[in-house]
Amino acid sequence: MFGKMIRFMRLSKGLKQSELADKLKIANSTLAHYESEYRSITLETANEIANHCDFEIIFHSKKDNKNYKFKDIERMNYDVRVKDTKNQD
Repeated sequence: MFGKMIRFMRLSKGLKQSELADKLKIANSTLAHYESEYRSITLETANEIANHCDFEIIFHSKKDNKNYKFKDIERMNYDVRVKDTKNQD
């Protein structure tokens, strides 16, 4: 399913696979494998693709009906790790 999203973002931006692959500094075959779901992709790489295509990955919490952006989640995870480190002292 995620491969279809990547392809949608790329096509919405009007980019060929080779153009986006060049921007990402990855092989064209790697991007093709992401789109065909032959190869799995990390969330960080998916976010980088989204950024290049003028999209943003947003997580919607059903529990509290809030939207969280990828960069906010990265920051929250960092804050939790720092807090845990301080509590160990």
